[in-house]
This record gives sequence, C-alpha cells and structure tokens, in this order.
Amino acid sequence: MAWELAAEVGYELIKVAESKGLLNNLKDLFRKKHRILLMGSSGTGKTQFIKCACDIFADAIDKIARTEFPSKSKFNIDGRLFEFIDTPGQKYHKARRSEAFRESLSKGISGVINIVAYGYHEYDIDVNKVITNNKINTEYQKRHLQLEIDLLQEWAPYLKDEWIITVVSKADLWWNINKQVLKHYSQGPYQEALEILNQKSDKSLKPFCSTMSKFFGVIPCSGEFDDALRKKYRKAFFTTLLEAITREKI
Repeated sequence: MAWELAAEVGYELIKVAESKGLLNNLKDLFRKKHRILLMGSSGTGKTQFIKCACDIFADAIDKIARTEFPSKSKFNIDGRLFEFIDTPGQKYHKARRSEAFRESLSKGISGVINIVAYGYHEYDIDVNKVITNNKINTEYQKRHLQLEIDLLQEWAPYLKDEWIITVVSKADLWWNINKQVLKHYSQGPYQEALEILNQKSDKSLKPFCSTMSKFFGVIPCSGEFDDALRKKYRKAFFTTLLEAITREKI
C-alpha cells in the first residue's frame, strides 16, 4: 500500500538523517535557544572562557590573539541550547561592541556574562609595563580595574531585567587573596556601579579559571589554587547558569 511505502521511505530518511547528525539539527530548530552576551575588556579571557565551556582541557590562547569582531558559539548544556556571543573588548572597538550589543538586545537575550580579571588583563603589550619585581604593576592593575567599571557603565544601563553573571576569571593568579578579590566585586566600586546602573536584574558572582598559566609567562600561579578547584568552580558556574535560565520569564 502507498502509505506503507511512504512510511518505510520516511523511516529510511530518518535513519540517514540521524546518522549524519541532521536529525539533531532539525530538532534544535524547534527548541528554545538561550542567547547570552559575553562582555568584558580585552585580555580578561572571554574567548578562553568559551573554549573552556566546550573543553575543560582546552589549550591557552596566545595573548596576541584578540577578538576583533563579534562571534557566535553554540552549545548544548544539560539538554539546553545556548548561543554565546563574544564581543571585542578593546577600547578602540567600542563601535563594533556597541553595535553587537544593540543588535543582540533587539533580538532578545537571556542575560549577560561579564568577564573580569581583577586587573590581570593580558594582551600584546611590553611586559615591562605590566610586571615590576615579579609582581603585577600597581598602576597597571588599577587602570584595568577602572576599565572594567568603565565598560560596565557602557552597556549595563541599556538592560531591562536580563540577568547578569559576573565571572572573575584567572582565579589561578589571584587565589591567594581571594577574599579581597571577591569583596571588590561584591561590595566595592564594581558592585556599586552594577547596582546603580541596573537595579532590576538578577546578579551573581562566580570565580573561574579556564586554564592555569603564568601571567605573561612570568608571574606564577597561586600555590593555593589547583586543578580540583578549577573543575569545582567550572561546575558551580554552569549550575548558576542553568538556574538563571530557569528563572527567565516565559
């Protein structure tokens, strides 16, 4: 019968599609996708963070490599679809960053992950301007801590009630003073700016480490941080992320 033939052909097509991974792609078209913006200044580790989301053992990105244009990465986390939108963090790319932010906001986003690094911003710069006596230069660190707030003030006022997760990356470098660092982001000028600019959003703060490596290949990691902690805080972040999307308005 015709309908039996059609059913048989249909079944064969499904098997072929499944073997090529096309069936999952088709299913994804009908599932909700959580679109998330990654903000943060250059050198805080946004792109490395995305790589770690896919692979905890991902190699470290060379400090010379910078995100020049917005890029999108798709993930399936615990059966939920995510699209992370990475934005360029350089000051001279404000126009590109602002355009990506406005476009994403107009299409609708679930929330924002803001990557900060307690001033441990690493990019292509003379290392002598960054490190003094085997420690991060005080003025360099202060300047980049302020830059984190400046960039926050650039985009946070335009959010409505989207959630914000502040991810303090590079925990392997500052973990010996972790109480001081987390206090800076939970009670200090950063948190004050965040509260003033966007009072309606749910806000979370999570320490994070994508890869363990020396700062500019010179300053060693904190001896108090290890790979077990790195895995622990990665898992804690994803738990917070999944909790955030379950609270979204339908």
